[in-house]
Amino acid sequence: MDSSRKDGAPVRNWYADAAHLKHNYKVNAFPTFLFFSSDGVLIHQEVGYKKKDEFIRLASTAIDPSRNYQGMLAAYLKGIRDTAEMVSLAEELEWSGDTGLATQVAYDYLSRMPPQELFSNRNVAFMRTFEESAKVRAIVAEHMREYIEKLHGDEFYSPDVLNFIYRFPNLIHSEGAAFRFLYTHPDTVDKILGFRDWTEVLIKNTVRKEELSSKLWAGKRPITKHPDWTALETVITQKYGKKLAVDLVSGEKLIFYKAIGDWKTFADCFEERMLLYPPESGGRLFGAFLGDTYELNRSASLIFSHCNDTPILSRALRWNELAIRLEKDPGTYVKYYDTEANLLYKMGKVAEAVDWEQKAITLQRTYAGESKADYNATLKKIKLGKPTWPTN
Repeated sequence: MDSSRKDGAPVRNWYADAAHLKHNYKVNAFPTFLFFSSDGVLIHQEVGYKKKDEFIRLASTAIDPSRNYQGMLAAYLKGIRDTAEMVSLAEELEWSGDTGLATQVAYDYLSRMPPQELFSNRNVAFMRTFEESAKVRAIVAEHMREYIEKLHGDEFYSPDVLNFIYRFPNLIHSEGAAFRFLYTHPDTVDKILGFRDWTEVLIKNTVRKEELSSKLWAGKRPITKHPDWTALETVITQKYGKKLAVDLVSGEKLIFYKAIGDWKTFADCFEERMLLYPPESGGRLFGAFLGDTYELNRSASLIFSHCNDTPILSRALRWNELAIRLEKDPGTYVKYYDTEANLLYKMGKVAEAVDWEQKAITLQRTYAGESKADYNATLKKIKLGKPTWPTN
């Protein structure tokens, strides 16, 4: 509940009542509308701002025993399973904080749905709401296994089928019919879904999960710190071709060596990938969705934050300088200038660091009308000789 030290006595007198309502009726968001019967029993509640007409409809629902929260819950607990009401009941229970019962209602509802009806946008969104439940995940997985994976050819072109796959991509595996269809029809699938390159990303993620992640990690621990990258690349090449294998393995090396904190090898692999996909102005082949210059700067910042080796810091400085040269959006320079300053400072080049951080502050004022507090704090630390990088 909102409160401040400026609240007067009339407002403070309501604090206890407000806390009582929030706790007893599990109010987790605002505004929440609570409707009570004449004897003080909660009969309905709903979250979210309502326009006048919406609120009138809400009030109409609240006084209808067949549609309000208390009426639907009472019917459910008596064993009445009306699928027309169970979605609303589950969502109401979830909003009110009764996650256990909400999940049970969701499971009961989904268990009663014919396979073809699980494809509807409404039901797919509903399953997404409750996918943290093992029972609901089991229903989704069974639907994928017993229905989706048994489709053939043009049956996969159904927008409902593709929407289901889009919402639950982690269920795709390379041995399934769905994967084979996506692998051979990427452009058509992307056009139907309306998402450019989505299928390519799903294929890459699936192959990475099966051929790399599962062979490199046991939970969060590396199986070995010295993977046989050549062997891994060979297997992927045999199954999916050299181009995908090289792309996935070169990217996975960066993920792996970053995770184990081997920054020398990370830098080596980063520069190998730069040779494979030379960064370009406005390019996205090297840096993917966020762009080549973003990836250059991001990796340089990682080195700054986690590495104290001056030769490696020097290499990261070159990456960041390349990002500055290639970037065409002056507003983006601010972050790149800040990274430049931090790297120079960590390398002991204090005067140059001060110049670059001041450039970042000046540019920030130009584009935002004010200087960002973080940049001013960094400049102060540089001048005082204090670390600007994580020290714990």
